[in-house]
Amino acid sequence: MKHLAIFLLVAAAVLIEVQGQSEPCLLWMKPQPTCPTNERYTCCKPCRESTCLSTGLLPKCAGPCKGGCICKNGYIRVINNGRCVLPSKCSSTFPFKL
Repeated sequence: MKHLAIFLLVAAAVLIEVQGQSEPCLLWMKPQPTCPTNERYTCCKPCRESTCLSTGLLPKCAGPCKGGCICKNGYIRVINNGRCVLPSKCSSTFPFKL
């Protein structure tokens, strides 16, 4: 009975992780995709990330989640699809104000 309960908990966790995605994402599978410096892989990346030029609230995605690389905690993109840097590095990357 104990094994059945554990199996059901694991199955529920997998279903929650997969729900809303176009393809299942299993982070425990090896090898995981390799991401650039200061980035990590996630099963459900946002459609947009904060950048040096646009921070704050981002719109929700209209479509299903897709896996991909995102900036690690504490980092933001220089520009859309650019490299990830610490926010303090934005002023040296973009010395002008918009």
